[in-house]
This record gives sequence, structure tokens and C-alpha cells, in this order.
Amino acid sequence: MEKVLNEQDALVIEPLLPRLLDFSALYDISQNGDVRFLAFTRLITDSRGHYRGTQVAPKIGNLFPSDLTILFHQDCISAGGKHYSGPAFYKRLLPRSLSTLLPHYHGPVAVDALFYQPENSLAQVRPIVEVNARCSMGRIAHNLRRKLSPDSVGQLTIHRTKELSGELPTGLAINDPGKAKSFLAVWSEVPF
Repeated sequence: MEKVLNEQDALVIEPLLPRLLDFSALYDISQNGDVRFLAFTRLITDSRGHYRGTQVAPKIGNLFPSDLTILFHQDCISAGGKHYSGPAFYKRLLPRSLSTLLPHYHGPVAVDALFYQPENSLAQVRPIVEVNARCSMGRIAHNLRRKLSPDSVGQLTIHRTKELSGELPTGLAINDPGKAKSFLAVWSEVPF
């Protein structure tokens, strides 16, 4: 923690939730403050919650297991004393708040969220874990899918070069494998 404080001058501490699945909602904020929802993505994380990649698809049902897709389409998010389905929250309610939250910003935004399941309880949605006002890896994956495989599920995965055993992962390397010092990004289609 001391290293993070020294590097970033701030530290956010939040409860450790029993994660089921991380996801993100992608937006564009125009110069005049209009917010446009683009897509949902599924974040690929390791057992410690570290980012390893992003899955993207034409439909949300191709990203989430069926039980979480059903939950997401029910009134699973509480905000302002009301309950919203996932699509209603992310496509209608949240865009109105983003331009207020980021009043002088225009460009790409990713809102990270997650499904979690407390012990002896049903799965729940934590609707906002982090807001990234920048071009995220999810946004890059979204753009790759639109250009390379618009009707397919695709994924952009990040591989540590020190963990590669000489054999490259299957797919299209986004950065030069011969020059990659720390990470190799790979695009691939995923069967669904």
C-alpha cells in the first residue's frame, strides 16, 4: 500500500466481494456532453482479480452465463430509491449521470462492474466499481470486434512475456511478439 500511496497520492479501500464475473459498460462522451452507450464487455481476470483480457460480443447473452443474463435483465440494481434492470441502468440512467460526473471530459469511458455472490445468498450486481475516463482495453477489444469479427464473440487477451514458453498464443498478435518486453496482446474469436 505504501508504494501505491507514494506513486498515486491516494488509495481506495473497498470490501473484498466474492466475485462471479467482472464486466464493463462502454460509452462515448461528445464535446457537447452527450453520452452514448456502446456495448457491454466481459472482463477476463485471474483468481486475484487482475486483468487478463476482455471478451466482446454482439449480444450480452453471449458474454454472461444464462443465470447471470437472466438476473441482469431483472430489477437487480438499486439507485435513488428505485430498482433497475442492468440494461435500463447502464443504457438510460447512468448516461445522464456521466456527463455530470465528468463535466469537462469528452472521449471514451468504461464503467467497470461485477456480479458477486455473498455466502448463503443470491448473486448480486455491484453496478459501479470504477470509472475509467480513457481508452480502455475493453474499448480496444470492442473496436477490434467491430472491424474483424462483427458477428462473433472475440477476446483480447494480455499475456506476460515471461510466462510464455516460446510458443505464442493462438490468434492475431496486436503488438510485435519479437519486440514485446512485458506483455503480448492477442485477438482471437471465441466459439459461443
